[in-house]
Amino acid sequence: MRLRIYILSFNDETFNFANERYSNYNWAKVIKIESTVLFESIMYDKWLIENEDDWKDFDYIGFLSWKFEYKIIMPDFNKIIEILEKNNSYELIPLYLNDIKFMYHNDDMYIFFKNLFKELNYPDDYFSSNDFLPFFSNYWIARNDILRKYIIFFKKCKNIINNNPIIQEYLYLDTGYNSLSKEKYLEIFNKPYCCNHPFIYERIPIFYFHNKKMLILKN
Repeated sequence: MRLRIYILSFNDETFNFANERYSNYNWAKVIKIESTVLFESIMYDKWLIENEDDWKDFDYIGFLSWKFEYKIIMPDFNKIIEILEKNNSYELIPLYLNDIKFMYHNDDMYIFFKNLFKELNYPDDYFSSNDFLPFFSNYWIARNDILRKYIIFFKKCKNIINNNPIIQEYLYLDTGYNSLSKEKYLEIFNKPYCCNHPFIYERIPIFYFHNKKMLILKN
């Protein structure tokens, strides 16, 4: 059973930080991703497609932020590998679970996803489920075949988002998130603030992987 975890950085400083800490682990590969409105979700839109030779022979592929140890305890990847070697039917391993409130940051986000999934022909009652499992888009592991299916799904979502005028209007609202400078936000969004793109895209896996067979790790 072969596992690869991509540690995602976005500049030389974060790359060097992550490389010093994690490059010695045989399951880890530190990479630097392009800074776009997608943030870490650029992996599913572009990076994985362009670099398929790097992961095509792995059974499971996962993702972690360069600063993940500031948020979560280091997962026991050796234990995960042991479990998956015994049972490779697991489709997803979420590494950072969140509160159900995380799913909908505000009422506008609920409306956004209703519109998106309506165009994807999901049933009207899909969002009435009370058993969604919220997790972050850059903290999960998927089986190779499932990841490939998610990439296709992600591209469908992105196409709808890019062509729906109501959704587009919502995307460019100010989120109030201030982790970067105004200059950097101008460079990424062409706005002096952080827009909704990354927060929307990081929630798409929650809905896609709903009811998939998950391995839930115990702390």
